[in-house]
Amino acid sequence: MWTADANDIVPLRDGTGKPFTGFVDSLIRTHGFVYGVGEADIRTNLRTNYPDGGVDTQVCLAMHGDPTGYLTLPTCWQFKAWSYREIDDAYLSKEVHKAFAAKLIAEGYAYRFAICAEMPPEKQAEWETLLTAAARSINPQAPEARVASASQLAYWANRYPPLLFAQCGIDPGPVFYFEAWKKNATKTTPIFVAVDEWRQKDKRIRSHIDFSQPVKSPVITLQGMAGVGKTRLAYEILASLAGAHNLVFYTTDGSDAEVVARFLANNSRTRGVLVADECPLLSRARIEEGLKGHTDRIRVVCIDNSGERMGGNEELWLEELSPPAVEKVLAENFSRVPADRRRVYAAQSGGYVRLAAVLCEHDVEIQSTGHFDPALVVIHEQYRKWLPEERQQKAVAAISLVQRVGFGEGVQEELEALCVFTGQERNGVLEVVAALKDAPGFVAQTTRYLYVTPEIIARAAFARAWKRWFQSDPADALRRLPPVLLSSFLARVALSASPEVRALTGQFFWDSVASMQPSDLADEDLTDRLTALVETQPDRYFPRLALLVRQSTPGQLRESKGGLRGGRRTLVWAAERLAAFPTHFCEAEEILRRLALAETEDGIGNNATGIWKQMFRIVLSGAATPFRERIGLLGRLIFSTDPEESRAAGQAHLLHRSGRKRVGARSPGSHVGSHWHALRGPFGNCGPTCPARLEAQLHRTISRVPGTDPCAVRQNL
Repeated sequence: MWTADANDIVPLRDGTGKPFTGFVDSLIRTHGFVYGVGEADIRTNLRTNYPDGGVDTQVCLAMHGDPTGYLTLPTCWQFKAWSYREIDDAYLSKEVHKAFAAKLIAEGYAYRFAICAEMPPEKQAEWETLLTAAARSINPQAPEARVASASQLAYWANRYPPLLFAQCGIDPGPVFYFEAWKKNATKTTPIFVAVDEWRQKDKRIRSHIDFSQPVKSPVITLQGMAGVGKTRLAYEILASLAGAHNLVFYTTDGSDAEVVARFLANNSRTRGVLVADECPLLSRARIEEGLKGHTDRIRVVCIDNSGERMGGNEELWLEELSPPAVEKVLAENFSRVPADRRRVYAAQSGGYVRLAAVLCEHDVEIQSTGHFDPALVVIHEQYRKWLPEERQQKAVAAISLVQRVGFGEGVQEELEALCVFTGQERNGVLEVVAALKDAPGFVAQTTRYLYVTPEIIARAAFARAWKRWFQSDPADALRRLPPVLLSSFLARVALSASPEVRALTGQFFWDSVASMQPSDLADEDLTDRLTALVETQPDRYFPRLALLVRQSTPGQLRESKGGLRGGRRTLVWAAERLAAFPTHFCEAEEILRRLALAETEDGIGNNATGIWKQMFRIVLSGAATPFRERIGLLGRLIFSTDPEESRAAGQAHLLHRSGRKRVGARSPGSHVGSHWHALRGPFGNCGPTCPARLEAQLHRTISRVPGTDPCAVRQNL
């Protein structure tokens, strides 16, 4: 995917030697960062191809663990951006005997000669013999000299793909290499001002990306509201570590970050620091899972503004800056703005440096209004000036209705639904986004999502959006809101709406659910809306869904259509997801059981029947509820007075075996042993009413579980 060969290195031979020197120096610095040799111990001289002391770069310390063999000792390097045919034996010997090279060789340094050319192996071996002899004429104990050709340098550099992006023109795909990231990160406020409140976070991130320090997880997450300075802090930490620049993979979308993580995991020679901006919880979990065995060579800094946390992993949170801290940033970057106005902008920015910078950039327009009220008032008044076109205002307002809206692969239906709801064309909205995405405080774009940033701007935009599309008839607008947007809309309401709007919205959706009848489960739109509400607030809405299913007749449940987009599918998926939580297990089990007794999707494996039976496996059940509780429930159902329910429970108990092959010391057989009495419990008191075939079939099923002893099973029976 991201590899180079000699053909990518040879073009660095431009006559001055500087591109080639810059490439090899960067390679050595990056290698030094990984293997514990800092900038102070790597001394360079860019006067390649000009008179010098015979040394272009001096590496004062050995790099312990270096797999290339070039840097296992202190070394002195000479670079030549020439063809090997331009160099004869006398020239090589002369280079070794130059004053500074000879001095270092006498002190025990190993001599290295890097050439921007491919050469025959026999010629390279001949050179190494000659250079070693020349070095030992100075110091009889001198280590063997080595020559690094274009192909060897390329093979070495393939460990650090960002170096190839920056130096060799290799296509980075969805990745920004360090210099490209720098231009975006520093555009609004070129001068960085260290913030005391961030000192501990700075220290933790530095420790995490230090490859000499072991870490438990490859991922550390930096959270905080959009626009508060998360990305800038991550950039400045890496900017201060020159050796780390060519390790950085910067992405702006969780899916892109996953692609990079898989590449790094699958290429065991690569090293890298992945900075995954706009990286949601699901992507962070996948990256963590994919890289957990590669912490020795890969570190990840995930940046997110969702507030969703991944259990067990360290997560840092950046609070909004204090007005004095923001004022310091403004003083360094906007000295032309009078100090008293900078002070006001800092106070009114809400701690968001990006917004404060925008206010400074528009200082003249703000002053022309003759007054300055709280930040939101200013934003409202400046909104039309910042967005002079009606279509710009409308597009930004529409996007502000949701926390984020998908427009890329796999989530494009979200933007399409939003455009239908707000009466806009998809391409028109994307044109506005393309024009505004570089303007701080408006619309940010990843490869798949759009969102309004920072939060204080989103609040102002949402207020205008509510007035435009909801205020005249809130009930009608809320009723028409597409289900695919509902979760994101409710998240935006909770975060950005006024107390009055939050109360009105919450009451509307509760009333709409409370008024639903069992027959409404056959209505796909109503079912989609209800399950979206369940996803958002399960404690409030899931019991209501369970009640509707409980009150439904089998005939009414059969009216709920299956298929990829049918209402039945959304009910099954919602119940399956919530069955994982002990607090919702009983309701989820009841929903799936009743749907299974009125099954309409016999042709698929993950229908309601299949998912319901799965819940009673010993392992791999998808439920966190203890097995004894689950099997106890199943035992009660076996002796239900409803013949269909009893038959289904018996099948779930007898026909589902579980387990997997032994992994290390773990075996599902141990689970069977520890739960044997729980498995047999439902039949313990049934006496003659328990058919003999139940125990016989139970024996056959359990004895097939990997790791069980059939003889032990018979003894228990």
